[in-house]
Amino acid sequence: MLRYLLLLSLSASAVIGLSCYGYNDYQQFVETLHHRTFCSAVYQALDRTAVFGGGDRHPSHIPKIVNITKGNDCVLEHVDNSKFGYPSSDMWNCYCFSDMCNYPFTFKEFERRGHTLKPTFAMGSD
Repeated sequence: MLRYLLLLSLSASAVIGLSCYGYNDYQQFVETLHHRTFCSAVYQALDRTAVFGGGDRHPSHIPKIVNITKGNDCVLEHVDNSKFGYPSSDMWNCYCFSDMCNYPFTFKEFERRGHTLKPTFAMGSD
């Protein structure tokens, strides 16, 4: 009986959600966000900053996630802010679906990795 309860609790833990890194330039500290359905990172090309977090909505309800091509985790988007009096800019929207997959890399590291959150390995990587 105890074995079944343990298996049930382990299988239910995956349903509860993901844990993700949370960071923005205003708070300037990294936190852990719990109970998310996806993790995210947004890299702003204009000022080379980034924001990390996650969402609790189902990914199928977020057009940017649905429109990401298969195999990619980041997509470049041009944002026209001219109607608000701000310059237009490009930003990379990244989404991933495993625990702590949105490690807060600097913009420079993000570029070096080829604009992806996917891990690179020391052996054999360029």
